[in-house]
Amino acid sequence: MVSFISQTVLVTMAALLQQTGFIQILGTNLNLALIILVPLIFVMRHWLAYPALVLWGALLLSSSSGIDKVVLIFSLLLLASFVLSKVLPWQPFFNNFVFIIVITVIINLPHFFLSVLLINIVLGMASYYLIRQIYA
Repeated sequence: MVSFISQTVLVTMAALLQQTGFIQILGTNLNLALIILVPLIFVMRHWLAYPALVLWGALLLSSSSGIDKVVLIFSLLLLASFVLSKVLPWQPFFNNFVFIIVITVIINLPHFFLSVLLINIVLGMASYYLIRQIYA
């Protein structure tokens, strides 16, 4: 229960910081929710906890009264990654790497920049390492 509460606080902080646009690298807003939520796939113990975190993150990321199309696609990709992580035979480290690349490319498809992908990969892999150390 304590780990779920701390994970909820982590997702809340990431989503709110992402919404403010306060943290930027090379003039690009970081996708902090992606950087935090993908590595959390591999440490969740209860199968309902991760979808609850994704829903919470989506609600925090929505800027209007409804859920934006991009946020909906982002949430569905995260849930698909969660399901795929249970059936793919690869190591979690490699799965994390692939999920970050695929989600980043799909979310940024209309105006894709390689620098955004590289930043997401580096920060996503670093957060994977830290989250595995804290929660595993």
